[in-house]
Amino acid sequence: MATEFVPPTEEVATLRTERLVVRPVRLDDAQLVHPHASDPQLTRYLTWAPHRDIGDSAAFLRHAIDARARGSGWVWSIFEGGQFRGVVGVESIARGRGAIRYDRAELGYWIGRTQHGRGIATEAAAAAVAFGFRHLALHKIVVRAATENPASLRVIAKLGFARVGVMRQDHERDGVWLDVEAFEMLATDTAAADLQRRVNRGR
Repeated sequence: MATEFVPPTEEVATLRTERLVVRPVRLDDAQLVHPHASDPQLTRYLTWAPHRDIGDSAAFLRHAIDARARGSGWVWSIFEGGQFRGVVGVESIARGRGAIRYDRAELGYWIGRTQHGRGIATEAAAAAVAFGFRHLALHKIVVRAATENPASLRVIAKLGFARVGVMRQDHERDGVWLDVEAFEMLATDTAAADLQRRVNRGR
């Protein structure tokens, strides 16, 4: 008999690093998310279109909150000194099917363009990945980035993910087929332990 999923409390799921407070998203974050999520330059390499209005941002948050309640994803808002900086998530959690187990999730993140290049995405993603291994009992976390998105590839490299390879013409965006680089990290990898130590030092 399957054990009912009991999510960690918001207190446990509120992550703190040296500079950041990374807390589970709330519906009233829509007014913080929308000015960034509506920016076509920010979303050009993401899987979703720019938000047309605050209703789109609210729908995004509602979906994330519902996924959290089901245990299929965790999404956090990132704050620095009380100022909203972006979003990080451990999403698309797959536990198993039939006779096989996955315990796998996908890492995603974005930071408002005015804050790019300050290491915020790396710091927040490190905390999210550590949480996924420690509190969600994940075995593997995967992450992907378009080959034309060097900023995201730098974040992934700093986190210590192992490169798996290139997924050629993985998807089409705005009339262009993009190659995507795929990476993964196991709970047993040295990089996962390094991330946990890094997060613990920042508390």
